[in-house]
Amino acid sequence: MIERNQAIEIARKRSAENGCAFIEPLKVFLRRKWRLGTPSRFEIWTNASCLARFFEFWKNAGSRGTRARFVIDAKTGEILFEGYSGLQAMIEQDQAIEIARKRAAENNWGFAEPLHVVLYRYKWWSDTPSRFEIWTNALKRGGNSRFVIDAKTGEILSEAFMPY
Repeated sequence: MIERNQAIEIARKRSAENGCAFIEPLKVFLRRKWRLGTPSRFEIWTNASCLARFFEFWKNAGSRGTRARFVIDAKTGEILFEGYSGLQAMIEQDQAIEIARKRAAENNWGFAEPLHVVLYRYKWWSDTPSRFEIWTNALKRGGNSRFVIDAKTGEILSEAFMPY
């Protein structure tokens, strides 16, 4: 039988293989087949501060973001189930800035700092990222470039240059 820490490491490794975050705190349960039976599986929840005590549909009551659930066989260490919620493949802010910088260079536009970068969400209550909006030469008049970049794909949705 595998230990609790081994089960956590198996889940952490699988999460890394899938390119997903493995966020602490964790909730780890050792489940039994029957009431007094031998332990049969570990159930691991990541980002566990968002879990409600009994009801799964209340899980957004705490911290929000990516959560994962793993069910691991306690005897063999085999992953029986894995699921991710709130998972959004998205580009990082630095990547969005580089995409905008390259497009500005292609168009022979200035890309002066300071930058004003905002990450918008689909709805105010949602964790789902929508787009990055990047303004160059922020809070100054003239030489401003504005880019709107899709946060999931990195595609430039809109671009503009204000020379004066």
